[in-house]
Amino acid sequence: MHTPIDHATFRATWGSEPYESCPLLVEYAKTNTKDMLALKSALLQTRTQEIGELAHRIGGAAQLMGATGIVDSARLLEDLAAGEDSAAIKHGVDTLCREIELVHAYINAIQAQ
Repeated sequence: MHTPIDHATFRATWGSEPYESCPLLVEYAKTNTKDMLALKSALLQTRTQEIGELAHRIGGAAQLMGATGIVDSARLLEDLAAGEDSAAIKHGVDTLCREIELVHAYINAIQAQ
């Protein structure tokens, strides 16, 4: 079964399985939610530099958690934010938000066990 968090990366960083670290994952999800709201706000106000900075921050945290889909989407968005294509940037934000939502659903599923 595919999970949005790579367990080997998570174990290498945190020394435990994700399901053993629910409090850590919950805090990560809270931070992601705040960052996602800031990202959407920056998009509405066309603050591309801030979008790039947030994408970098989100990607760095995701790397530590083993959330590879978020990492890939954040890196792409960071590159897109350096350009002028507002449609591509919006698509990048939408893609990143979907990846974050997948990880959040996974974290919720772990908590429900």
